[in-house]
Amino acid sequence: MKAGPVLALLPLAFSTPVRVPGPNPPPTPPPFSPHVVLYDQTLGYQHQHALQVCAGLYNRPDTPGYIIHPDGVYVTSDPDDWFLKTLYNYTITTTHTVDEFIKECLDEVATGVIVWDSTTQQTLLPNIVALAAVRDAVPIDKSSTIPSNLDKYPVVYDAIVEWAGYEPRDATEDVWDTYGTQFTGLSKQVRRAM
Repeated sequence: MKAGPVLALLPLAFSTPVRVPGPNPPPTPPPFSPHVVLYDQTLGYQHQHALQVCAGLYNRPDTPGYIIHPDGVYVTSDPDDWFLKTLYNYTITTTHTVDEFIKECLDEVATGVIVWDSTTQQTLLPNIVALAAVRDAVPIDKSSTIPSNLDKYPVVYDAIVEWAGYEPRDATEDVWDTYGTQFTGLSKQVRRAM
């Protein structure tokens, strides 16, 4: 007879508790809505770098760009992006063109442009991107038509003039000597004899 009451209580011990909503239910988070920039895969590397630098300027925490787009800026060439669909269950509904986005970046978060020459300074591109990051500027190739009306934006650095005849080592030393204390990370490439 003693086993009867214990067996009767077992279903209660393993039942799921019932939640009664309180007066202040938890807030529903806003839907994930990144600022998506869709680009054509035939876009030249000069424009892709400007595009990615702008995305980086927007995605810095505690900056005006991050406040404007709190879910971040996402750059893709695939309108049916696997990453956004799989990880965030997000389907791209609105996109922005490269020209629109770079103009928006220059108007809202960048301090201006860094002018460079993709023909003679291609090997200096890592230094130009590093300089763009530390100066909050967008690297624009001298022959670029993106964005249109480029002359309305201030030139914060003219790499064509400042780095005329520079090798990558010279540009790296210049960037490091001038802005080294402003970097939060450093990538170093060592050339070894083979």
